[in-house]
Amino acid sequence: MNELSSTTHGRILSVGILVALAGGGLSATMHDATGIALMCVSLLGSVVLTLTALAMAIDKRPSFVAISAIILPLVFFLYAVGLTVSIHHHAKWAAYGFIAIGLAFGANAARGLGGSNKSDAAAAH
Repeated sequence: MNELSSTTHGRILSVGILVALAGGGLSATMHDATGIALMCVSLLGSVVLTLTALAMAIDKRPSFVAISAIILPLVFFLYAVGLTVSIHHHAKWAAYGFIAIGLAFGANAARGLGGSNKSDAAAAH
């Protein structure tokens, strides 16, 4: 199992990415003010969840936090640009692609819930 599905901070980070991608994809399929509001809420919620995950991981995995702090702002910026382009050009295929990738991150987070959380238990001792 990878770190995104085997640790608590990884699962929270995966849920944050799920919220951003699925919420943004759903907002791109709506072409009214509700879609824009959903996009803003999903992007803000994903930032809050991501920062929560990084704060939880700082003492256990500082390298994970350092890499995430460097990569995630760039990825979220590129995602926001791609989402804006897909909304502006009414590209439904891009919106459904964002939703599918978000659901893949959600499935990855849910995959780690079924088994025992050995990595968090081992880090606590």
